[in-house]
Amino acid sequence: MDPKLNYVLLEYKNKTMEILKCAEEEKFDEIEKILRERQQIIENINTINYSKEEFILISKELDLLTIEEKVKNIMNKKKDKLKTEIENFLKGKNAKSSYTRSNYVDSIFFNKKI
Repeated sequence: MDPKLNYVLLEYKNKTMEILKCAEEEKFDEIEKILRERQQIIENINTINYSKEEFILISKELDLLTIEEKVKNIMNKKKDKLKTEIENFLKGKNAKSSYTRSNYVDSIFFNKKI
């Protein structure tokens, strides 16, 4: 087993855990920075000479797939929550706009009668 691959995958796991923590705490600005750092780690992994079996073995030992799945799930939940909040905001904005517009038209009509 390649110790360098093990070390780099451990770094990858740590960055992924940081992403998970930031997502749970809704620190989305920090996630972008950590994702860039994790991308550099991925590029590092691509420079290492290793076998597919080594990679799979170390990934299983570090439980990378489970952690990746947790990150994916929480990010999807946060995305859906934000999407719902935006939709609700837009509905409220449209309702307010319609209400304000109808009052504005009535006041013009009222002024014309006087």
